[in-house]
Amino acid sequence: TISFQDSINYTLTNTIKSNLFKTSILYAHKNNFANLGISIDYYLGHRTRSWQLDFEDDGFTDAKYEHEKIFKNVGFTAGISKRAKNFAYGLSYSSQVKLGGDEYFKFDHYPEVDTLYLDPHSFVAPAEISNSFTFKFSKHFKTSVDFNYELLDNTDLSSENTYRVGCGFAFEPSRSENKWYRRIPLRFGGYYRELPFKINDKIILEKAVTFGLTIPLKFSDKKIDIAVKYLTRGNIEKHDVEDNALTFSFGITGFDIFGKRVRKTAPREIPKASK
Repeated sequence: TISFQDSINYTLTNTIKSNLFKTSILYAHKNNFANLGISIDYYLGHRTRSWQLDFEDDGFTDAKYEHEKIFKNVGFTAGISKRAKNFAYGLSYSSQVKLGGDEYFKFDHYPEVDTLYLDPHSFVAPAEISNSFTFKFSKHFKTSVDFNYELLDNTDLSSENTYRVGCGFAFEPSRSENKWYRRIPLRFGGYYRELPFKINDKIILEKAVTFGLTIPLKFSDKKIDIAVKYLTRGNIEKHDVEDNALTFSFGITGFDIFGKRVRKTAPREIPKASK
């Protein structure tokens, strides 16, 4: 709320909403040498920024403005993986995608209310190379290392490419354990990421630590997943901005909420005991 010598009081609200969804159609081929896969990816998203001005005095006219961009286009992802005894390796490439679409500007400032259709815009999502290495060093323990490299130098977002490195450990017990709590898989890991922009001419780093577990249920295809992540981004002394976040995740797998299991029994006569 802003006041000028207690004569004009108003509230200015500025909001931004954005999202980007990806739907993929996959094809995979398995052979003795390596596993191959390819997908066609369709991206759809939007970014809406709005300003709303509300005056306390009815003698002034409130106003609202909205700027919306639509993003959509098609890309592809190709990958290969190889497994040999206790080792597994995977490599994938996601193509650069030029996301474009319609752009609108709406305003509501009585008595004027209208929608302006602007020239189509474009936004380039960078290509990405990802690879992962997994080693199972005992019957119930394994570790994985991931490396992602974003090719941003061919986009308007940044002149430098960025990377992300992650490492994790997993404990996978045998399902034949007598106690249910001994059959719970555990996961622990973290990652180190370089963001594609700078503040005060200094690179911003994102670091996170994660922990998760899976609660197995009576049937092998039913389980409950629980995870927690602590994230820190930036530094208040170097960048004048710092974020700290704690995220909890909860997932359920294998529950049919749309129908009941088919009963595979039929009425039958039970013979009486002979005297």
